[in-house]
Amino acid sequence: MPGTIRLVYLLTLLLLLFFPGHILAETATPEVLTEDSVQRLAIAVEDLTRHLVTQAATNGQNQELRKLDIAISYLNFRSRRIELMDRDLSMTKNERDRMKDLADQWQERIEIVRKELEESSGEEKQELDQALIELTLRGKTFDQRLTRLDEDIIIQENRIDELQNELDTVESYVKQHLQL
Repeated sequence: MPGTIRLVYLLTLLLLLFFPGHILAETATPEVLTEDSVQRLAIAVEDLTRHLVTQAATNGQNQELRKLDIAISYLNFRSRRIELMDRDLSMTKNERDRMKDLADQWQERIEIVRKELEESSGEEKQELDQALIELTLRGKTFDQRLTRLDEDIIIQENRIDELQNELDTVESYVKQHLQL
C-alpha cells in the first residue's frame, strides 16, 4: 500500500508539473515557466521511472519470497504429517505382530485339542469336538483380523509414499528457487 500511495503522489506531482500553464499562468512569465516546467517534468519522469523499476523488482521478489514461504510451511506441515503416519504405521505393524503371535498360540491350542480328541472317547470326545469348533472359529477371526491389518499396512505405506513424493517435489522447488 505505501508504494501505491507514493505512486499516486508522484503521478499527481507529474500532472501538476506537466500542466503548470493553466495553474501558474498568471504568476510567472511563459519563458521561465516553460524551462522550469520541462526540467521539473524531466526530473519527475526519471524519478518515477526509477521508482517503478525498483517497485517492480521488489514486487517480483516479494511474490517469490511468499511462494517460498508457503512452500517451506507446506514442507514443515507435510513432514510432521508423514512422521505421524510413520508412527501410526509402526503401531499397526506392532499390532499385526502381536496378532500373529496370538494366532500362532491359538493354532497350537487347536492342535492340542485335536490330539486330545483323537485320544479321547465318549462324552469327553463330544466336549472336545465342541471346543475344537469354537477354537477354529476364533482362529478364523484372528486370520481375518490379520488380513485386515495387512491391508491397512499396505494402504498406509502407499499413502506415506504419495506424501513423500509430494514432499520431494516441493523440496526440489524450494532448493531450486532458494538462494543460499
